[in-house]
Amino acid sequence: MLRSSYTLLVVVLLLLAGVLTQAGTLCAEDAFYVSPDGDDANNGTAQQPFATIHRAQAAVRQKTEAGLKDDIVVYLGGGTYCLEKTLRFGPLDGGNSEHSVTYVAAAGEKVTISGGRAIRGWKRGKGGLWTVTLPDVKAGKWFFRHLYAEGKRLPRGRYPEEGFLKIKSVSRDSKTLQFTEPLPERNFGGQDTEVVVVSNWSISRELIAQSSPAELTAETQIGWVGHSGCMARPGLSAFLENGLSLVTKPGMWYLDRKSGTLYYRPADGEDPNRRPFVAPRLEQLVDIEGTPQHPVRNLAIQGVEFVYANWLIPEIGYDGLQACYYGTTVKEPDCFATHVAIEMDYCDGCRIDKCRIGRIGGSGIGVGAGCRDNRISGCEIYDIGASGVNVGHMKIKNPLQADWPSPRGVPTNNEVVTYDIHDWGLRTRGAHGIFDAMTRDTKIRHNEVARVPYGGIATGYRWDTQRTSQQGCLIEYNDVHEVMLKLNDSGCLYTLGFQPGSIIRGNLLHGVRIGGFAGGSICNNGIFLDEGSKGFLIEDNVIYDLQQQPNARNMPIRFHRSKHEWHIWINNTFQTDAIPPEAAKALAEKAGIEPAYRKLLKGEN
Repeated sequence: MLRSSYTLLVVVLLLLAGVLTQAGTLCAEDAFYVSPDGDDANNGTAQQPFATIHRAQAAVRQKTEAGLKDDIVVYLGGGTYCLEKTLRFGPLDGGNSEHSVTYVAAAGEKVTISGGRAIRGWKRGKGGLWTVTLPDVKAGKWFFRHLYAEGKRLPRGRYPEEGFLKIKSVSRDSKTLQFTEPLPERNFGGQDTEVVVVSNWSISRELIAQSSPAELTAETQIGWVGHSGCMARPGLSAFLENGLSLVTKPGMWYLDRKSGTLYYRPADGEDPNRRPFVAPRLEQLVDIEGTPQHPVRNLAIQGVEFVYANWLIPEIGYDGLQACYYGTTVKEPDCFATHVAIEMDYCDGCRIDKCRIGRIGGSGIGVGAGCRDNRISGCEIYDIGASGVNVGHMKIKNPLQADWPSPRGVPTNNEVVTYDIHDWGLRTRGAHGIFDAMTRDTKIRHNEVARVPYGGIATGYRWDTQRTSQQGCLIEYNDVHEVMLKLNDSGCLYTLGFQPGSIIRGNLLHGVRIGGFAGGSICNNGIFLDEGSKGFLIEDNVIYDLQQQPNARNMPIRFHRSKHEWHIWINNTFQTDAIPPEAAKALAEKAGIEPAYRKLLKGEN
């Protein structure tokens, strides 16, 4: 059936030969075909497709090295492509100023690129648990913190099962915690058990070195030491995660690194061998990287689903600062970005269109150094451990006070448009759906951003009014709702620093909630203009439905070391009531996902 559909596609392409457009109608002689049922010894035609995308890359490079005279398309047949290594695209994998290279799902086919590995061979064990032995884990070649059954993320063992511990005291070196109630008798040291401490706008995750009922000590310091808002302190909530003795409820699991044994507690009557289990093998699925002298040009990926990427706790621990950047102390100049499943550096005119990115341990997409005129459109990002999209993804020292070292490094004129971004921040909590920092002329348009533990869209990353590369950002006609479900101190839109020429226009901002267990004051907002925010035109926005309670200060607009007169305000509608104002009803027709993509992303006609 698959090969017959390819044959039909070739006929269509022959009829359209000579019709070349940016949308991707390609000449038949410049097309390659890939199928999970193919063979890399084949010639890459519809009748003899390749088996792997890596083999198709090699064929494309032969043409690009010779000089492109036409567009090239790689048609991916339906099925799952399980990666053994990251897909890496360099300058020779892209097009040029006149012609493009496109990797696209064949018409009517569902194409999945997976960094995961199937888990099979479960055996009934003791105490209601089932087990499977994974030799690569035992050999030290593989470890994972995420497990999925039928595509659903499964929880690891947790203590307490519900609710939280409360911190009673913290040692001077910020490694040892005591709680208001005893811990379990078991010593969790050396078992890959984590202590998770929840601050106001971030969390810390550290491996436990040793524990007793009286206290626990982590392998690394707990929190970004020196900043009170990001440090462990008395009164904050915490819990333990990942331990065999903590696997007490159906669906929970534990991976023993030393023995290579995976433990799973099924529901009554469940046979794990009758369900598809997958664990992520790769940390990164796609890396598109050029150089300042030779960027990757005019490369497109269309209609593909990317799933299953791993995320492991860094050696220094995970001490969240903000927006999924983490560090150790305010005295150290280094801080780091949570890695992304799809990364772009020095890319010009590239596109990711109509794709789905999900079941990711870290962040989704990172648009980094030197990226210009790229477009990410019509995609769904879901089930993400950290942030959805990071425009300005930095891998340099001290991004809290940094800028790009040269003008060529500044990401410029990139667009994130018509995204459905939901359910992210599942592991790091303090994450944004779209985060834009140290960029020029970024456009964030017509996205729906919803159902998240922290904030929706954020722009800027300097806590002062010093001029930086960050300028000219356009945030318009986004529908952002159901935010701040777990943490506090952000909102639907969040800004930092001086951003001349930036515009916040026509956004529908609603459903601001009260963080359920974060420590600190509750102040969640429609738009939060944080430290140094300056230079915005704010017009035609509607804010409503901000949850209220006596100990909360949820406001439509919040200023913190920013001033009303530092911005231009035109025709906005702000209220806290849950009943939509008339302006919201009108704006709902325009904001959010564009009509051309609604059927694709939302199933609407």
